[in-house]
Amino acid sequence: MTRAADPAAAPHPDDPGTPDVPGSSGARGRSAPQGEPPVATPEVPALHASPALPPAWAQDPFLLDEHRWWRPEHVETSGDALLLVQRSTDEPTATMLLAAGPAPDVAALVRAHGVRTHRFAWVETAALDVLHLKEVTRLGLTPNRTGWEWLVTDRAPAEVAAEAHVRELDPVAEGDAIRACLALANPTTEADPSGAGERWWGVVDPEEPGVLAGVVGAAPRSGRPGGAGSAHLHGLGVRPGGR
Repeated sequence: MTRAADPAAAPHPDDPGTPDVPGSSGARGRSAPQGEPPVATPEVPALHASPALPPAWAQDPFLLDEHRWWRPEHVETSGDALLLVQRSTDEPTATMLLAAGPAPDVAALVRAHGVRTHRFAWVETAALDVLHLKEVTRLGLTPNRTGWEWLVTDRAPAEVAAEAHVRELDPVAEGDAIRACLALANPTTEADPSGAGERWWGVVDPEEPGVLAGVVGAAPRSGRPGGAGSAHLHGLGVRPGGR
């Protein structure tokens, strides 16, 4: 899943914040050219009951996580794909577009969508390889390359021998060491160990005792209703010399 956004818009609370570098495919919105006349602020729409999501998507962990900031306003489906327009809970005039599912069906939904005024969009990464450039720019988006993708899993990865060097960190007592590592390892991240409920892990540099060579954090999330909760991994970074 990749993001398309207006560069002038406020960042998403969990936006990795990375610059445009080679990596996963993405799209970013275009700002209005300088010198254009001011545009009148649209009226705040009246609040209505949110439409129900299709059963196959109602428990999707990504959508559940987004629900903290956005409420569904318009739902379309094509095969197993979903196109969802959501409205901000903090800024009633701001909307976002989300298109997820099998790439061909997602591409079909995006092609049929004619609204250009969304604050940003999440689009299934593989669908960007199916869409033509003009089909993306028609929505006011400019394809580029970003360094991150959003992934979801409910299974732990296979263990590796190097895990023996990883230990849990104290976000308070070792907060400065975590930030010092991130300053070199992932300088554009917005993750910070001072957040509520944060847990962090790291590896100490074998050549510099007390210096963290790499870190990763986890912020708590509610997850599926009735479940044990989930976590959003962020602040992943390894100092250049240890990669």
